[in-house]
Amino acid sequence: MLKAKGLLNYLTSDRADFGKSVRDAAKFAASADARAVTDFFAKCYSLGINAMELAYFTVADLLKAGRDDVVQGLFQASGEGDPIWGVYTAGEALSCFKRFEIVPGARLLGLAIPRCRATLARRGGGRMADMGFLIQNAFLLESVLWPQAKRFPAPRLEILRRGAFSGSPYTCVTICDKRYFSHYARSFIDGLRRACGNISVFLLLVDPDDETIVSASEFDGVTVAATRYGGPWTFEFCVSVRFMLAGEILDGIGGPAVFLDVDSDFREGSAEALSIVARKPLSVCDNGSLFPLLRICGGMLGLRPAPDTYAFLGAAREFLLEDMAREGPLWGLDQMALYRAVCLGREKGWDISDINADIAGIGRAPDMFIKPAGEVIPLDERRAIRTNAFYEFSGFSPDGRMTWAPADGQPRWPI
Repeated sequence: MLKAKGLLNYLTSDRADFGKSVRDAAKFAASADARAVTDFFAKCYSLGINAMELAYFTVADLLKAGRDDVVQGLFQASGEGDPIWGVYTAGEALSCFKRFEIVPGARLLGLAIPRCRATLARRGGGRMADMGFLIQNAFLLESVLWPQAKRFPAPRLEILRRGAFSGSPYTCVTICDKRYFSHYARSFIDGLRRACGNISVFLLLVDPDDETIVSASEFDGVTVAATRYGGPWTFEFCVSVRFMLAGEILDGIGGPAVFLDVDSDFREGSAEALSIVARKPLSVCDNGSLFPLLRICGGMLGLRPAPDTYAFLGAAREFLLEDMAREGPLWGLDQMALYRAVCLGREKGWDISDINADIAGIGRAPDMFIKPAGEVIPLDERRAIRTNAFYEFSGFSPDGRMTWAPADGQPRWPI
């Protein structure tokens, strides 16, 4: 069995490899007493080893392996006097999120973030992987603990042209602005038709100009709709408005719908997978991520008109209208809203199906619908227009909420 002394000797040697260190630390943590493990990481910290990052990856590996019991033991064995307490607290939060226990998870993560930052600062600005992303998750979870009354103005849906195929077994719903329409719309529609046949499409355009409307109206089997925004944060609006309007869109379709990103690819197995998704009343893409922001993919959602479906969509809409009224880095608010709605649905007993469980053996979503890197708008260009590029973390308010400042020369949130 691995011993703490042997691990310390290896970590302080010239031959220490970080990946192997994490694997060995996880094995040690899974087999040793929790107090011995917390003492081990505290010793690493005192020796100048990057204990925060080592402990964080160890905790993450344990959670991925289903050893939430070990992570809980570390959290319970530590205390605020432990230099690694923030990591154990973040691990316990992630364990809560795995179980869709959003309120205790949000509270724990809110405690973990300032503690981890303070510990890192005391070590001269050490490092801890995923720190920025943990902050992003915590920020988007603040509405769980501190609901606000302010709401983004409710968007309106305008049907420009109806063009569904008769007999289509379901409708694929997608959304794009002018640029994304030009880059992706034809490949989306052509790819869908090649893989699945004459499937109707509901195309929602954001702030379209006349040329885009004319081009969109030339496709057969496509209902063209529009919604208006006109603000600076088109990315956040596009990813969220599709779910704000989903109930109304579903009413207009009057049957099953599968919501997909406009940059979706349609490979072998797509037809079978989409048919399965379309047969479920409410189907979400649970990819099993430890992070609530990534847990429910916004790029695929299956819906049929049903009471639980409309309840789910109503909840997601409220979460989105609330978060779109906030100021700060809001990339991922659509997926966080879906995660929150799933948490609520599990509490209330709504009939929610897991896409990846349903299509097991065919493929895995969203992976099987992602285009090759060379066919999509470069990630750097996409990141440059997200709110995250326009705000900098500036600290905490007295009640523990995060505060953000606009980056130099950048616009503030418009409402």
